[in-house]
Amino acid sequence: MHNIKLISIDLDGTLLKNDFSISDKCIQAIRFQKKKDIIIVFNTSRPLKLLPKNLYEEFYDDYWILSNGGFCIKSGIKIFENLIESNNVKNLSKSFTTLYKNTFFSIESNNEIFSSFESFDKCSQYFAQQISKKDLEKKDVTKFLIIDEGKEKICLETLKTFLPINSKLLITDNNKYIQIMPKMSSKLLGVLELINGLDFSLENVLSFGDDLNDYELIKNSGIGVAMENAHSEIKKVSKYVTKSNEENGIYHFLNNKI
Repeated sequence: MHNIKLISIDLDGTLLKNDFSISDKCIQAIRFQKKKDIIIVFNTSRPLKLLPKNLYEEFYDDYWILSNGGFCIKSGIKIFENLIESNNVKNLSKSFTTLYKNTFFSIESNNEIFSSFESFDKCSQYFAQQISKKDLEKKDVTKFLIIDEGKEKICLETLKTFLPINSKLLITDNNKYIQIMPKMSSKLLGVLELINGLDFSLENVLSFGDDLNDYELIKNSGIGVAMENAHSEIKKVSKYVTKSNEENGIYHFLNNKI
């Protein structure tokens, strides 16, 4: 077994159950690893605003890689941040709304969520503050999030034609979430940023995940662990498959394997 020095834990579909609750067993297993001086990293697509409050409060002094590697915080202090600049956000917003007037999109900026979508109810549904298009286009962002509810047929190849330079597409949640992010934002690159200068490498990293935004990290970690409920592509590159998020998969792996 690898000499594990850092554990990266995805939230949705991994640590969190389908109702977004968290098993006490999983929390206890993570606490035990902390006592062994293993670095704990919660590695999620969520921004700070949408983190489970009790989880964040308990592990406040641990590392939190947010927005799929766009932002990292520890003990309330920013460790790193990757941004799409406001001029590119403006062009992206105009191009997208010209083609898809009825599809919701939001931005994540300074760990808040904003949208210029006309429906207040839709903004509330997706936890976004409703602001003017003019104000939205002034912000530097960690993520431009499109939520495909099937109202308009979104062509990914068309989207790629107006992506800002040094940005990329990431598709998750069965193609519902289309995320435009800086090229330097990923869960893998976030972990590499943290271990830069330390006396260990990815070989000493254990990572848990379930969706395509976990692919690179699961593939390149010393021990990559897919949940039973994971996307088939994640299972293909993982070294182990543990029980599902509904069956306390993280607890079972940490309790039995390391």
